[in-house]
Amino acid sequence: MRAAERLIANAEASDARAEARIRRGPRSPQCFELAQDPAVRAAALQACRLLSERDTDWAAIRNSQGWSQTTTWAGHALSERKELTVAEAAYTLELLFQHRRQLTDSLRLALWGQAEKTPEPELAL
Repeated sequence: MRAAERLIANAEASDARAEARIRRGPRSPQCFELAQDPAVRAAALQACRLLSERDTDWAAIRNSQGWSQTTTWAGHALSERKELTVAEAAYTLELLFQHRRQLTDSLRLALWGQAEKTPEPELAL
């Protein structure tokens, strides 16, 4: 029973730290400016949910799928929201920028106004 209690306590503490980071908000004024647009906020939430869907292991395994160990708790917390406030979306943009290569061109275009060329996959011969 103690092990289960410890796991629950660890999860609650991780969730509390993630919520505190979200409340602190973004460091980038540019992200805050972009997040003023409701379309950007909606795209940020969509991108957040996409990464959370891919992050089935909550970053337990380094596999370039979904969130990283430093962003997983905040990313999952944000993806569960019905909508993002301006401050939440601005913080989300900072998180998403770290994972932009996993996003579609259309999401990158909606978020930052430009789509980076996605590299072609290598063919196995």
